[in-house]
Formats: sequence, structure tokens, C-alpha cells
Amino acid sequence: MTYPGGGTYMSPRPRGASRTAETSLSATALALALQARGLGGYAIAALLIAATVPPVVLSPLTGRLVDRVDSRPLLVGVGLAQAVCCAVMAYSTSPAVLIALGALLAAGLAVTGPTFAALLPQMVGRDELPRAAAIGQTASSAGMLVGPALAGLLVGRDGLRVPLLLTRRATSPSPSRA
Repeated sequence: MTYPGGGTYMSPRPRGASRTAETSLSATALALALQARGLGGYAIAALLIAATVPPVVLSPLTGRLVDRVDSRPLLVGVGLAQAVCCAVMAYSTSPAVLIALGALLAAGLAVTGPTFAALLPQMVGRDELPRAAAIGQTASSAGMLVGPALAGLLVGRDGLRVPLLLTRRATSPSPSRA
């Protein structure tokens, strides 16, 4: 798919599904890993709070940021930061580090979500916007279903490292994704 500036972007359908699946995969994998380590409800509650607060707190700022900064370097920079977070999380054994990096991942999503939403009209044009938005929402819902199921299978089979490294790979910018 091309946009008026001449670049090529991935269709909103797989992008929405992959972003949501990545988020659900890492969040569910972290929760399952904390539970498996015997840390229980308080650690999981801390993780869920750490994953929820940054987007809520940062939302007034990220909208302005997306409007003022070119999307390509913004997405590449945030994607690289998220990839580093996932790589560090994959090898960390400290619950505090996992929760803190989970908050940083959520902060990154607070930036990438509005950025992709702002790009959608440029990617598809005004006439196709309702259809593209509907496809994106459907794909996002599918990702919410697939991510946790995949996380459960992978954590049960391989532990925390594999799902986080998959998320790291998926968030890493590449020429076709930026």
C-alpha cells in the first residue's frame, strides 16, 4: 500500500493484528511468568498497573508529539527502544526490572498507537478510511484473542524468553515496517 508521499506501508489489517498480538503476547507472558515464579497477585497487579498508567498519563502529550514530529523517525526510535526493552526482559530474572520495562513498553505503545492512527488517512485516502478503520479494528480484536493464547502456549512450553524475543523481533524496525 502506498501513501501520497510515495512510500510503501503495510496494510492496516496485518499491522493492527500484529501490534495487538505483540502487546497481548508480552503482557500475558509476563503475567504468567510472574505467577509461575510464585509472586502472585501483587506482582501481577503491579505489572498491570505499569502497563496501564503510561498510556493514560502520556496520552495528552503523545497526541501533540505525533502532530509535530515526523512519523518515520518517531516509529523507528520507539520501535528500537521497545526492542531493547524486550531483549533485556527476555534475560532478566528480577520482577522489578520486568515490571519497570513493562511500563516502558506501554509508554512506547502510547506513542505508536496514535502515530499509526494518524497515518491511516494518508495511507488509504479519504474514501477508503471507514473500511480501513473497520479492518484495523477487526484485526486488533483478532490480535487480542491470538496474543494471550499464543503466550500461554509459549510460556508453558519454553518459558518467558521465547515470547519476549518474538515481541522484540516484531517491534524491531525494518525498511518495510518503518
